[in-house]
Amino acid sequence: MRRKMDRPVLLGSVVALILGCGPAGLPSGHGPAIQSSRRASDAPVEPQGQCPSLERARVATFDYDEGSKGRRWLLPELVVDVDLYKGIPEQDPEQTLDETDARTRGATSTNEPVWILGDGVPPCRMSPGPFLLLRQLGGGGPRYERVARVLDGACPMQGRSDRAVAFQQADPPSRCRLHRPAAMAERAPPDGIIPEKPCEPPGCEYKKLVKGGSVGRSTVLELTATWLYPTEEHECSWAHDDFYGTFVQSTPGMPFVKLKDVWGLFGALADERGLRAVIGDSMWIMSFVSIGPSGQPEKVLQVRTQPAHDEEQLWNSLAPYCGP
Repeated sequence: MRRKMDRPVLLGSVVALILGCGPAGLPSGHGPAIQSSRRASDAPVEPQGQCPSLERARVATFDYDEGSKGRRWLLPELVVDVDLYKGIPEQDPEQTLDETDARTRGATSTNEPVWILGDGVPPCRMSPGPFLLLRQLGGGGPRYERVARVLDGACPMQGRSDRAVAFQQADPPSRCRLHRPAAMAERAPPDGIIPEKPCEPPGCEYKKLVKGGSVGRSTVLELTATWLYPTEEHECSWAHDDFYGTFVQSTPGMPFVKLKDVWGLFGALADERGLRAVIGDSMWIMSFVSIGPSGQPEKVLQVRTQPAHDEEQLWNSLAPYCGP
């Protein structure tokens, strides 16, 4: 949530020194959503090092290609579906774009550093490099073009996946931590959050999967439950009822709230203020949902890095998968 700077900058400096975060200073970059006409007094005021506004959130992807281009981090800018009948030169799957062309196509990144977060590791600093036009051709999947930016620098994969949370801004989000589900403290779901249904074997099998857990005083849970009704027929014909949802509890004693915009729990962002955002990642879309002081979901940001193939689909069930 934005708010005007209604206190002297000196006060922010004193607070920063008390917190031991070094010389104080206001972030000099405010993400691609900033308009050139915005006044300095309208910029959000955020203590140095805390989790930034989701307006600055990005998704960095790691390219494992060890061919002529080498292994590298990329910053996806936008994805454009391509008409199957549109002529695309097969021999040119990648080309360098000048900045004017990239901006015309819709690139919004700035020239400020990109900080790639990881689970249990400090943010890694990368520098924006050249723009690329990448083409996905053939292979039985969708055909699309995307604009991406090469990130220069060394950023190890330790604690990071090939789709990583990143922020673009001048100052490092050094006190912002990414918590992945496997590293969260285990927490059982409260009674009643998963509906109860009669289920007696052998005619019914009940299965449950819990991911996530505690993040400081907060709890983030991805819950999947399936009531499966086996028969003597092939398992792909078995009927089943399913329950799925990602839930957040901001502080002990508060109710659990279902997040409708999170599919596939990727992790959570937190700093000394507590839980700041819950992140989902599914169907090549990473969803960032900010959590307000009341524990209610607020702003939602979705970043799409490529189209899903025809055989990819959400399968929030523990029944046998019999899809394509």
